[in-house]
Amino acid sequence: MVTRSALFALVFVLAAAGCSSVSSSSTADDSSWESRLARATTFEEVRQMYEYAPRGSEVQKAAKKKFEVILTPRLAAATTLEEVRKVYLDAPYGSGVQKAAVEKLEAILKPRLAAATTLEEVRGMYLDAPYGSGVQKAVVEKMLSLATTFEEVARVYRYAPEGSEVKKAAVEKLEAILTPILVAATTLEEVRRVYAYAPYGSGVQKAALEKLEAILTPILAAATTREKVLEVYWGAPDGSKVRKAAAEKLGAIRHNTK
Repeated sequence: MVTRSALFALVFVLAAAGCSSVSSSSTADDSSWESRLARATTFEEVRQMYEYAPRGSEVQKAAKKKFEVILTPRLAAATTLEEVRKVYLDAPYGSGVQKAAVEKLEAILKPRLAAATTLEEVRGMYLDAPYGSGVQKAVVEKMLSLATTFEEVARVYRYAPEGSEVKKAAVEKLEAILTPILVAATTLEEVRRVYAYAPYGSGVQKAALEKLEAILTPILAAATTREKVLEVYWGAPDGSKVRKAAAEKLGAIRHNTK
C-alpha cells in the first residue's frame, strides 16, 4: 500500500520534471530565434524576424540593429523622394535610420514646398511628408493660405492637427465663408446644410442651431400627427431643445392613442 508521504514525493518529482521541461523548452525557443536571426541575410528575412520576435525581447532588439545595418546604406544611396520615402516606411518606428530618413525627406520637400504655387502641388506633398514632421505642418499651413473655397478650406481643417494654430485658423476661415451663407439661408435645408458643414462647437454652428430651432419650433407647434412630429424630430440637431420638445410631443401622442 502506497503511503501518503510516498505520494507527495512522487508529485514533487513529477512537478520538478515538468518545470525542467518548460525551462528547457523556453531555452530551446530562445536559441531557435537567435539561430534563425543569425541565418537571416536578406531584408525580408530580417524584417520578418523583427516583426514576429517577442516584443521587447533581446532577439527583437538584435533584429532591429540588423535591420538598420541593411537600411542605412540604402538611405545613403537614395536620391529620389520615392527612394527615401521607402526607407522611411520600411524602417523600425523610432529607429535611428527612420529619424535620418525624416531629415532627408524634409531636405527634399522643403525647397519643393517653397517653390509650389498651386493648391494641387502642395496637397500632393502632404502624404509624402513624414507624419507629424515640421515639413508636414508647413504643408498644411501653405494649403490653408492657398485655399479659397469651402471645400478646400474644409479639407485643410480635416488635415490640421487637433489643437494646432493652423486648425484654429482654418476654423476662422470656414466661419468667414459660412457666415454670409447662413445669413442668406431661408429654408430648412439651407440652414441644416450650414449646421452640418460648420466646425463642431464653432460660432457659426451655434448660430445655425439657433436658426434651425427658430424654423422648426413653429412647425412643431403646428404639427398634429405623429408623422409631422417625427419629421421635426429627425430634422432637429441631436441634443437640441426642439428635438427634446419633439420627443415629448411624440410621447404625448403615443399616450393619447392608447
